[in-house]
Amino acid sequence: MVKGTGIGGWIWCGLVAIAVGVAPLPAAACQSGEWVECEHPRVQHYIDHFTQPSWRSWLHGVWERSSFYSDHIAVTLDRHGLPEALRMLPVVESAYRPEAVSPRGAVGLWQITPMGASGYPLIIGDPIDERRDFWKATEVALHILSVNYRRFDDWLLAIAAYNAGPTGVARAIKRAGVSDFWKLRSSGELPRQTSEFVPRVLAMTHIFAHAERYGLSPIEPIVWARVGTSGRADLRKLSLLTGMDLALLRIANAELSSPFTPSDARAPLQVVGSQDARAGDLHGYWLKVPVEHAETIRAALEERSKLFDFVEHRVRSGETFWGMAIRYGSSVKLITDENPDLNPMRLRLGQTVIIPLLAGGTAAASPPDPSDWIQQAGFGTVHVVAHGDSLWAIAQTHGTTVELLAQSNGRSIDDVIKPGEVLMVPGGAGPPSSS
Repeated sequence: MVKGTGIGGWIWCGLVAIAVGVAPLPAAACQSGEWVECEHPRVQHYIDHFTQPSWRSWLHGVWERSSFYSDHIAVTLDRHGLPEALRMLPVVESAYRPEAVSPRGAVGLWQITPMGASGYPLIIGDPIDERRDFWKATEVALHILSVNYRRFDDWLLAIAAYNAGPTGVARAIKRAGVSDFWKLRSSGELPRQTSEFVPRVLAMTHIFAHAERYGLSPIEPIVWARVGTSGRADLRKLSLLTGMDLALLRIANAELSSPFTPSDARAPLQVVGSQDARAGDLHGYWLKVPVEHAETIRAALEERSKLFDFVEHRVRSGETFWGMAIRYGSSVKLITDENPDLNPMRLRLGQTVIIPLLAGGTAAASPPDPSDWIQQAGFGTVHVVAHGDSLWAIAQTHGTTVELLAQSNGRSIDDVIKPGEVLMVPGGAGPPSSS
């Protein structure tokens, strides 16, 4: 159902306190959910592996990125009554990179595949892929884990099923005749990736529970809220109007491949925190922002006319939405969305067409610079496409590859990019090869 591809890191400050004074658990007790100390040779192998000098910069980058998501996931786990250590799955799945994509098409922090997303009201396509929405993806992933647990009555098997799929784990149990993860692993019936996936989760639980021991300095998690947009907004404009960092807005809302929120957002214009009873709603589009910015963002969203640049165009003979899009640097979809009462096949002379501008006004010309701490955490930077830019040229400018740049933005290397689009430029290389 859900396939993992990478190895990453997580933090939850309270977990460190829980770890103090906890006696090591024998391997057979590692199913309990209290996985801070798990004495098993393969777990120790990965503890040693991930803390060796060659992994140090990677480990610190993952630790820094964890501050973006740890509070929300901790609160969500508590709201659902699930074990705290489940927060470690995105460590192994994605290294807390929302742009992560696996060869099998798994996407986002929790590496959700299209099949894994089936049955949930997630939008997957262009210009939005809500598997990259850390808020909604967390709800979906925890529901999948809960279903797995109800089936196997064992959290380690539930985690294994997150990686291999519940059918694959059930077949392995039937072939081996055992339902204990460690015995099942020893039987060789599980896929090799899954056999290593669970020990990695346990190893990272230990490492981040003993952060100071491994040279990881305390960090302050971001507390998030989400705000219903109730219509289209340009993140560049929103950044300029509120002073919120554009790079942070882009990272927090990585599901958007353009700077625009959907026009048919359907979410009420209100603020919802991670602890709110409405936090689990998967319907409608919600903008994720640090809680201290939430009311400012909500107030800005109330003045919709200020949230994107546009022109009012009078239809002339022979004109089409396609021609208008090319003339003004917009897109047919944006024009169609903003003019629901107009039939693009039956335009009449003199009709007024509202055309959102992808590259208009100061919003596209002078976005705030990304914060240093965002770049240090390995998220990279933000690039606003200018006239004449190409994916290849942008990749060369920022010292990355066109393949990685395209992947980070859910694009093909052959895609045409337009002035005013906001692209995430990935920062740094991935971790060294795993043994």
